[in-house]
Amino acid sequence: MKIIKVFSAGIILLALIISLNTKFGAVPPLGKFFDPDAGFWANAVTSESESLSLELPGLQDEVTVYFDERNVPHIFAQNEHDLFMAQGYIVARDRLFQMEMQTYDAGGRLAEIAGPQALSRDLNTRR
Repeated sequence: MKIIKVFSAGIILLALIISLNTKFGAVPPLGKFFDPDAGFWANAVTSESESLSLELPGLQDEVTVYFDERNVPHIFAQNEHDLFMAQGYIVARDRLFQMEMQTYDAGGRLAEIAGPQALSRDLNTRR
């Protein structure tokens, strides 16, 4: 009787591992999606650095960026030029994927990335 329970648990575990690593249609493998290190949970982790000192080409002076407990950046710069450069860098760092996707969407080229599901949206955008 005990061997049947162990065997059943092993079969259930094997079925679960296989199903979580299998793609179902357009749905990605859920095991990789829920992976705490590389899945969507990785995006929930806040930045470990509470301050950032920028050394970008084109900066005229030192710029310091402090992130508060809600991960809101506070930029301290000596002049407006450096302030706006730092703001652009922080926005691009946090939103680069979103900005890239918006350019594909606005140009009617979203199907290049999203696949045939987005073709009707692309055709509607190009009208």
